[in-house]
Amino acid sequence: MRKTSVSRKSSVRSTYLGNTINKASKTSRDRARHKYETHERYIIEQEPDWAETLTCGVYSKENRYKIIIHEVVKQQKVLMGVYEKSTRCSRMCCCIPRWRPYNGAIFTEDAEPELMYSYEKSFGIPFLGCCRPEIRVYDHDETYLGMVKNKFHCFKMIMEILDPNGNPLYQISGSKCSPGFCCESLCSTCSPVSYDIKDLRKDGIVLSKIVKHSTGCGMECTSNADRYYLDFSSVMTYEERVCLTIAVHEIDMLWFEKKIPFFC
Repeated sequence: MRKTSVSRKSSVRSTYLGNTINKASKTSRDRARHKYETHERYIIEQEPDWAETLTCGVYSKENRYKIIIHEVVKQQKVLMGVYEKSTRCSRMCCCIPRWRPYNGAIFTEDAEPELMYSYEKSFGIPFLGCCRPEIRVYDHDETYLGMVKNKFHCFKMIMEILDPNGNPLYQISGSKCSPGFCCESLCSTCSPVSYDIKDLRKDGIVLSKIVKHSTGCGMECTSNADRYYLDFSSVMTYEERVCLTIAVHEIDMLWFEKKIPFFC
């Protein structure tokens, strides 16, 4: 995959890297990368925020996620953390999460976190096929790796992973008509929302899945925090796995963060 550079509005280092976070360590990155390349199932779990819950989302905080290696339940290990960076103004004024701009980053879960990847989404109000949400993905050196783009469809949730040259690699699709989507709080336990990950270079063959699992009826009714299981195929490159992981953040923001089903 050829990597090309694109200009950014601001450096990710000035956005994320302060006195408490070191410059990315190659050894730490390589260790996390090796684990990410050799395991095929991960849990991406959002950390709940009770201030947001108690105010019914009026007070909205930046989202935080943990990427957990799924082996045996008792041996689950946190591998990396996903962090959103957005202004309070954008979170309070953009009442619909899919509108709001934000930056995101994936860090190692070391005592001193190391930057792995970063991504950014611009402000936009999607309407039918226009102004669809897009996320640009970069590595720790700010080299452009590709894009996660939402596509319009009346009855399906569709996203595409594009390479640095804009060529489609994967499509992520799931139904909007499932009980777990239409009535998330009550039905997600019995009807998990499932997305197929299709390889667009191989006639749309299904390689793996993303499944939104219930965190329990009580948590589903009182919190926006969700849990996703992400399966990878052995043919996926490391960069493609990272883009698919970032797509889970956007799935959560588009359809399950203060979910409003009648918006497209």
